[in-house]
Amino acid sequence: MALRRAAFGFAFVAVVVVGYFLAMSLYKAPGQPPFIWPQPYTCPPPLPPEQATLLRVVDGDTILVEVAGQIAEIRYIGMNTPEPWQAGYEEATQFNASLLQRGPLRLYRDRFNVDHLGRWLRYVFAGDVFVNEALVRFGWAEVFWTPFDTACQTRLRTAQNEARLSRRGLWAVGK
Repeated sequence: MALRRAAFGFAFVAVVVVGYFLAMSLYKAPGQPPFIWPQPYTCPPPLPPEQATLLRVVDGDTILVEVAGQIAEIRYIGMNTPEPWQAGYEEATQFNASLLQRGPLRLYRDRFNVDHLGRWLRYVFAGDVFVNEALVRFGWAEVFWTPFDTACQTRLRTAQNEARLSRRGLWAVGK
């Protein structure tokens, strides 16, 4: 009896978790086009980009922008930079700010639209620069893999291997 109850509890939790992730992947922020999952994956995904105006650099992997009259906090997909209490935070934030000055901002989404904090998840391009990849390639971010947002995963992993082998940024101190 106890084993059957435990199995039911596990199945219930699994259904809730899968339902949550499915709902988050299909969520459409106001003013955003409906999402069609690209096949095969290309980087950036083959959706029309969102044009954005930079309002503020929050840290190495988060920015505040205006998109079509709406203010949004953008979390970069596929990579993670140091937190304020970690080594490399200032450098990653400053490098991010310098990359964002390279030209007009274009944002591309993958399968998930928002994270658990309500931030929009995007690949960010400034002019010709793929900001997510540049942060990883120069060693100020490391790849953060999720099973759903994978369009640029190969490019990001290649960039991280290059940074690690060249001992750039965070990898220079033996991360």
